[in-house]
Amino acid sequence: MIPIRDVDGRIVGFGARTLEKDGIPKYLNSPQTDLFDKSHLLFGLDMAKRAIREARQVVIVEGYMDVMQAWQAGFRNVVAQMGTALTEQQLQLLKRYTKRFILALDADAAGAKATLRSLQVARQTLDREAEVKFDAHGLVQHEGRLQADIRVMTLPEGKDPDNIVQENPEEWERLVEQAMPVVAYVIAVATADLDLNDAKAKTEVAQQVLPLIKDIQDPIERDHYWQQLARALRIDERALRQIRLPEKPLPERRTGPETAVNKPKPAAHAGWTTVPKKAQGIGGPLATDMRQSDFLHQCIRFPQALLRVNQKLGESGQPKVVDDDFLMAEDRAIMRQMYQLITHSPVVTIDELWDSLEQTLQNRLKFLLSLPQSPETELERISDTLVLSVLDWRLARVRQLLSEVKHLLHEAQIENDTDALAIYQQQLRELPLAVLQLNKARDSMSATSRRRAEDALNGRY
Repeated sequence: MIPIRDVDGRIVGFGARTLEKDGIPKYLNSPQTDLFDKSHLLFGLDMAKRAIREARQVVIVEGYMDVMQAWQAGFRNVVAQMGTALTEQQLQLLKRYTKRFILALDADAAGAKATLRSLQVARQTLDREAEVKFDAHGLVQHEGRLQADIRVMTLPEGKDPDNIVQENPEEWERLVEQAMPVVAYVIAVATADLDLNDAKAKTEVAQQVLPLIKDIQDPIERDHYWQQLARALRIDERALRQIRLPEKPLPERRTGPETAVNKPKPAAHAGWTTVPKKAQGIGGPLATDMRQSDFLHQCIRFPQALLRVNQKLGESGQPKVVDDDFLMAEDRAIMRQMYQLITHSPVVTIDELWDSLEQTLQNRLKFLLSLPQSPETELERISDTLVLSVLDWRLARVRQLLSEVKHLLHEAQIENDTDALAIYQQQLRELPLAVLQLNKARDSMSATSRRRAEDALNGRY
């Protein structure tokens, strides 16, 4: 039995390691609770904080045993990600101590060429008991949002970190030193054993890697990888920049109607809170943007209002407010950070939120706090207004999406794309139901509450 502690050293759960070989899982964790949330925990972080600061980097492995063996050998800047895909919440925790993260992958990950090629933006799944997922696209996005340096180290075939540390500590140090940036790692994996005489294969690799490169925020770094990919494929960089990427989303990042614009499989999502960027236009509708800014402003000043809003939405059959509800990337990041702070304490001060944000997000927070304050001070009235605001902007986005899907259906009919036709027809059956559900949720508010909320909203916009 292995005790699992939070960042402050408090035991929040346990991990069990079986000695049986067949019939039962190798590892068994405590069930998910408010205290034990694997997406917010890193095994060993409570004891590794000082070593991470001193080394100015952290090595993230997959298992408890890997961490314990590394510690016994003197490598104490090592933590484990608890058998989940590396989350932004975990990286936010680590960023308090370092901005350089090294993700240790086993050799199977680097060898998963077929899996890598099959995914639009170079995702791959590690074939392990814990079903850990390596998400290159997500890691690149995390890098940009957190202004961090995320690297990947590949272990020799058949070796786990604990094997290497036991047998050859010097090799472990060498592997850590040679860890590659995420995009460089994906380029190396995607181009390994590539037939450079096969033009179509080279195009497929480019289509996998280019979305990662385009997600890089730093222009110098982005240009570096354009050149690196062009050299790896032995093609002219200008030709590479002319490649048109297929408009398809990540298979596992589908959330509601966001999938419809990019010809995905239909997805059922009760709230349809996500709208495709193509349908949003630049910056999104002005009214929605203003309402979302006001929503964040009120929740920042009254954190309890966010919890009450989510409770009221749940009572009306609607999903809680999430970061994907917001059009602006800065607002999504602030929303995520607010949730992270609320999980530790229901009373969050503006100073706490300010100190937890990067400079860019602090600038956005400063703007939000400059918005006119609602004259309402009663929590129930504030939450009623915010609930109505959420329902209204979701309704506007679903209607906008419905119009976009009708247009795409017409294009698919002209192109005789039977797969796309089936998808859009399914979406056209589901979207009106989403409109109905949102209107029903709106009507479920009492007439007095709705009228009062409408008056408050109309007075501010």
